[in-house]
Amino acid sequence: MCRVDGCFRPPTKFSHLCEYHRNVDRVHGHPLQKAVTKSEVRPYEKAVRQYLDRKSGPRVQAVIERDWNRVVRDAEEFIEAGNRGRVQNTHQRRAMKIVVDIAKDVPAIDIGVLLMAMGFLYADQPRRWASDEGFQFQAARMLRRLARGETSYTWQPDGRMVRSSAKRCPQAVMRALWVLIYETNFIGYGVQIRGEIEKGRALKQKDRIADLREILGPTSTIAKGQSA
Repeated sequence: MCRVDGCFRPPTKFSHLCEYHRNVDRVHGHPLQKAVTKSEVRPYEKAVRQYLDRKSGPRVQAVIERDWNRVVRDAEEFIEAGNRGRVQNTHQRRAMKIVVDIAKDVPAIDIGVLLMAMGFLYADQPRRWASDEGFQFQAARMLRRLARGETSYTWQPDGRMVRSSAKRCPQAVMRALWVLIYETNFIGYGVQIRGEIEKGRALKQKDRIADLREILGPTSTIAKGQSA
């Protein structure tokens, strides 16, 4: 039987997983990992932008561009070395090309906000991830969607788009792309932004409890309930 608990499908010849869970593992980094959608990430992108607008200094965009452009330059140099004849891993080269293609079309601030939002989501919903690699594949998938030729679209007869999804990609490419994402530091920034926002909420709650005690008295049932 398939090694996934509760699945009674037979395994394939090449894996301990059934065909379904093997495909999920290939695409999402873990047989139980569910895909992240653009609509799921959108509120986190909004929260990150609001935090940057409210809390960060005027140099925030310059810092994001510096971190992203450093990775892009490394990718460009890698590709150029291959063009000069240096032997390279094909999967790593494709990951580098994805980064360079994205840099041509998408502003650095939008890329930074997206990946910070993924870091925010990672910290905010720890049970959302079947494994660390499951999260890493989702971050790589969301970034890949920004690159030309990396997304498939389904259209209605009247020309309206039904859905879009990242095309299939070798796992080695996804892992190489994650290394580049990690080097930007954006995921870590997103985790820290989430921590700062939660800290602010806790302080506001503390002030609210103090106000309740002042108005209702420290022995009030409501004030006690708020502090529990």
